Amino acid sequence: MAAPIPKEVPTVFRAGETVQFLRSFNDFPPSDGWSYTIYFNGATQIFNKVADVDPDGFKVTLNPNDLAVPAGIYRYLERVISNTGEVHTVGEGVVEIEVDLATAPPGVAVSFAEQMLSAIENEIAARMGADVEEYHSAVTGSSWSVKKIPMEQLMKMRGHYASMVWRQKNPGKIGAPVFVDFVDETNDANFPSTWVDVTGLPGVGQ
Repeated sequence: MAAPIPKEVPTVFRAGETVQFLRSFNDFPPSDGWSYTIYFNGATQIFNKVADVDPDGFKVTLNPNDLAVPAGIYRYLERVISNTGEVHTVGEGVVEIEVDLATAPPGVAVSFAEQMLSAIENEIAARMGADVEEYHSAVTGSSWSVKKIPMEQLMKMRGHYASMVWRQKNPGKIGAPVFVDFVDETNDANFPSTWVDVTGLPGVGQ
């Protein structure tokens, strides 16, 4: 059974696949001579698509050739045009075109946070065999120094990017669950003495 065709512009397209959606406007029916075109404008490329007439309005079909564009964020504009040349904007918004993983080169889907985490962890591992974080050299007539990012700051940066990567892999969650075990120490011989034990006086409320 084929999946139902959405009646809104999807928010995400995936390159290499066929995307279909229906659009209808009570004031601009195809039976009155109206046609529909959707325009996409990205960072480096633009394209558009004319809809086919459908019993329910207009049917847009974006095939893999239409979506053979750089992945990224695209703004879109929907327009209807009458057979007399009248033009109206009937919608606009933003979509994301995802990369086609079936044909993409290795590493293209690695996020910035994942790249940074890998680079930081490689630097930390390299530092384990070298304790020097800063050194200075003086030559006749000139001097220069090099100072690396302190290990403490690297560890903080690692935690920051590790958290970002975790959230990317676990959408909708804030962080990993933490389980806490509370131990009943009321019968522990080493439990600190109470006010009553020490003074022999009644405690509050007694």
